[in-house]
Amino acid sequence: MTDKELEKRLAQAAEHAAPNDLKGVLSRCGEKEVSPTPAKKKKGWNTKGLIAACLALVLVGGGGGIVYQRAHAVASVISLDVNPSIELRVNRDEKVLSCTALNEEAKEALAEMGGGTDLEGAKLEVAVNAVVGALVRHGYLDGLSSAILVSVEDKDQARAARMEEELRSIVSGFLQAEAPNAAVLSQNLEVNADLDRRAQESNISVGKAALVDQVLRANGTLTFQEAAALTVAELDQLLQAGVPGLPIGMKAAAATVRDYADVMALSAVEAKVEPELDETPAHYEVDLYVTATGEKYEYKVDAYTGEVLSGRSGILKADEPQSLITQDQALAIASEHSLAQYPSLAGYNIFPDHNDLDWEDGRQVYKLEFFQGGYEFEYEIDALTGAVLDWEADYKSMAPASAAPAPGTPAPADYIGEEAAKAAALKAAGCAESDTTYCNSYHHYDDGRPECYRVEFMMGESRYVYCIDHYTGTVLSCEQKMVSDHYGHNSGHHGNGHHGGAAPTDIGEAAAKNAAFAHCGCDEIQVTGLKTDRDYEDNCLEYEIEFVLDGREYEYVIDGATGEILKYEWED
Repeated sequence: MTDKELEKRLAQAAEHAAPNDLKGVLSRCGEKEVSPTPAKKKKGWNTKGLIAACLALVLVGGGGGIVYQRAHAVASVISLDVNPSIELRVNRDEKVLSCTALNEEAKEALAEMGGGTDLEGAKLEVAVNAVVGALVRHGYLDGLSSAILVSVEDKDQARAARMEEELRSIVSGFLQAEAPNAAVLSQNLEVNADLDRRAQESNISVGKAALVDQVLRANGTLTFQEAAALTVAELDQLLQAGVPGLPIGMKAAAATVRDYADVMALSAVEAKVEPELDETPAHYEVDLYVTATGEKYEYKVDAYTGEVLSGRSGILKADEPQSLITQDQALAIASEHSLAQYPSLAGYNIFPDHNDLDWEDGRQVYKLEFFQGGYEFEYEIDALTGAVLDWEADYKSMAPASAAPAPGTPAPADYIGEEAAKAAALKAAGCAESDTTYCNSYHHYDDGRPECYRVEFMMGESRYVYCIDHYTGTVLSCEQKMVSDHYGHNSGHHGNGHHGGAAPTDIGEAAAKNAAFAHCGCDEIQVTGLKTDRDYEDNCLEYEIEFVLDGREYEYVIDGATGEILKYEWED
């Protein structure tokens, strides 16, 4: 370092550590009294050296040195990784000392912020929002499988844990509005010299290096450099899949598809890649967009072998012009196919709901939706060949009355009949018809269409209503109600002051849930979508409990004073 550089650094240090009084500091150094006793001249001292020594005494020996050290000492290292790796070094006041791009993608993302220098001196929260915003604008977090890793490295683990939680909340809040599909991963790390060294050698952050280290511990056959080349989303999915091997990577998947589609030499074809390493089989989804025509071609590539599993090859090769079938022809093909699957629908009108011509896997496809005889059908028909590519049917009560058969049309012959429906309901309830007060079975209509057989009966103090599929006899739903003073019967059923006088007993939400779970034969840990509501119905305290178990949605009404089940129903 030259004398001039030394003076410049000392001047900058003095400016940051104390008021702008460099001239005063220098003058005070010059006025320092010396002993009148003749002293032997020491070799090597000059004016610049004296200035440097004086400034060093002022900066290190005085309070200004402490202020300078606190303001400029690195307390924490925060890294943000997608595939771009960006590192923020902050002081104890959580102000940014430096913002560094660790790879080429990061340099591109930070270019609009002076390569990161514009963030120096900013509060950490402001800098993190700015960096994440740049990553979103450059398209790194808009995929369905995208993920960002937030890491905090600090000697003080309590501070690291606090900062991790705060930064995760900041990033999640930002992405909720800007990139809701992106996942946010976070971790806090102790200072580790070996991890720092390996991160520097691979041009990645310490946070991503820690994630790579987890992958290597799961599969020791991989090398650090190989795993470091993967994105955060790939590393996370790889860990979830148990790290069976090293995937080919997103860049290789895109190159494979471009070669397969014979568009390697064309810049007007864009590729977008999504990793799906935690699915079976593990694969990459690659979409090719032809900017000249707006066409999209979809591909799947095996994540480990690189084999193209689906998609059209040679998409831009010239083909002989061929005419497409019409929309009416596509609907006729779908209708013929639906009748082959459900012959009993022959007497029912078709009510088209939605028809569209679209591109799917590099070919034009008619996507059709229509109602027929109580069913909603969805079809995909090849617009060139008329082939049925995909279809599904769902029994619903949503079609308008115009989709129903003409009045007086007899029920299809393959309906099971009211007696069979009654037998199915009684079997589900575990009783015989002789156990019931009355038992009625009838065909239930909705919007002018037959929906199902409804079977109603009384048993004890409960009223049961079953909905039975009119083709298969399957129980579609079940409802049970207690016939109490809630519903105009058995007055006095809720005694003990439940209707007035003394304050009613409240069993509490936990007891109400347990009553529902006991009746259903399950534990709370087994259910999903649990909802509870405490309410009053006709001045009676009730708990409404809803949850999903094994594909069924259950609803319970529990007496808030006794824990008795007043009503329950379930539906597939």
